[in-house]
Amino acid sequence: MDIVSQCWRTAVWILILALPGCGRDWIPGPFAGEDKDKLQCLPGDREGVCGMEGRCVECITDEDCQLREVCSERGRCEPLCGGDNPCGEDECQMDGLCHPTCDLHMDCPPGMLCKDHRYCYRRRCTQEGHCPDGWEPIEGSLACRVSKCPYDWTFGTCGFEGRCVMCNQDGDCPYLFVCDPEEGMCHRGDECINDSNCFTPGTVCREGWCIHPCTADTDCGENEGCREGRCKPVCRYDVDCPMGYICQDESCYAPLCDQELGTCPEGWRLKEHSMVCKWDHCSERGLMPGACGLSRTCVECIIDSHCQPGYICSDVGECIHQECNENIRCGGGDICLEGRCLRRCGEGGVCEDTEQCNLSARRCLPVRCTADGTCPLEGYEPVPGSLRCGIL
Repeated sequence: MDIVSQCWRTAVWILILALPGCGRDWIPGPFAGEDKDKLQCLPGDREGVCGMEGRCVECITDEDCQLREVCSERGRCEPLCGGDNPCGEDECQMDGLCHPTCDLHMDCPPGMLCKDHRYCYRRRCTQEGHCPDGWEPIEGSLACRVSKCPYDWTFGTCGFEGRCVMCNQDGDCPYLFVCDPEEGMCHRGDECINDSNCFTPGTVCREGWCIHPCTADTDCGENEGCREGRCKPVCRYDVDCPMGYICQDESCYAPLCDQELGTCPEGWRLKEHSMVCKWDHCSERGLMPGACGLSRTCVECIIDSHCQPGYICSDVGECIHQECNENIRCGGGDICLEGRCLRRCGEGGVCEDTEQCNLSARRCLPVRCTADGTCPLEGYEPVPGSLRCGIL
């Protein structure tokens, strides 16, 4: 190309970049006399590799960038993380990029692995346009996703799809170990040959199982009952169970997902980082599963922050207008606190069974279910048909 053509080309690029809506990622057609199939990039840019093939990038590796810059997965030179470029919930690592933290591989987002029990990472495409062995290109990125899990790890199913886990089923674990579907990890199981196989204090081997022997509920721990001579977890309400489980026949229940189809039964949905399904028959209706005394119903909210500004969550899980926003909106000596009118505590700090006296303000505060579906104070239990908790 002669000097005149080069000058005209540069002038056109300057004009393009000055136009609204045009930028470095905008790729024009070829100039007259040029190969129509050739990718046209801005001066200083080049064609990408791997998942960025057919796109223009500023860099492929950090060596293509200036000092204190790194090459992003989109092929742009960006400042090192830290200082004026914080990472938010992620952590800034030695490579100058922000990474999610982790302890094990399954803690990471799909396609990533955990390095040194510290942070999640992806390998990068080389200058030659290849991903390392065990990794594959990601469309629209210079990064590579894991395509082969490390030794003794396997790709998970359902809520673990795209992540490396220790196991999907008991057969993936060593002898006398079982697969925990909530964690995708192998744990010592309850099967045994003799008492020496039972490592939990107080357990003995009976008919091939390690059990806590008992004769009455008082022989067992909290949230356990004596059933058929052994201590077993028991529940009375859904709140006695982990979030997403329901209490059914005194036991906390949640079905496993169908590992071939990656689906859950009707009324249940996949839970991220788990092969166990979560009770949720509400999301398709634009609602959320209730909690505490409303655990089998669908609600708009559980706590006030689930509602829009100016609204509070009622005791039946509906977003309603705040009762007040200043003290003069409340009558009878009540005061306004967080959108609710609160009455004075009675003699000796006495309030209703679903309230607690705030000694500094001398007002009765409602005891409400928390976002994770539990009663916040010891001695309080869910009130049926309400998000409130009451004294036993």
